[in-house]
Amino acid sequence: MATKERPLTPKMLAFVEAYDGNVQGAAEKAGISYDYARRLFTKSHIVRAIKERDAEKIQPLIATREERQQFWSETMNNPKENMKNRLKASELLGKSNADFTDKILVGDLEQELKDIPDDDLDKRIEDMQGEVLH
Repeated sequence: MATKERPLTPKMLAFVEAYDGNVQGAAEKAGISYDYARRLFTKSHIVRAIKERDAEKIQPLIATREERQQFWSETMNNPKENMKNRLKASELLGKSNADFTDKILVGDLEQELKDIPDDDLDKRIEDMQGEVLH
């Protein structure tokens, strides 16, 4: 059976709002004792409230995939923007859509490997290991 969380008291709310990574500083800002603040910080609902507060503050600052793609599209299509920036926007837009990835079907690769004679395959593996080591 799920327990119902108690609402935060004004002192708890003040602590949650004041917390910036420093319990003692938050206690001073919230007007509560350091010992009380330390006890609050051990409570899961207080920590959760701090995380929720941080998520609300940070979320609007993080661009979504669609926002980035829209920005790159606008930059790419803006004739007033210099060509270097337009090309970079085009490249980033292409990368975000996986336009430059090679798709290899595992079945095709498996068949290709089966068709290579063992001696040739051993030589290729040795060559690749040599490249990695150098």
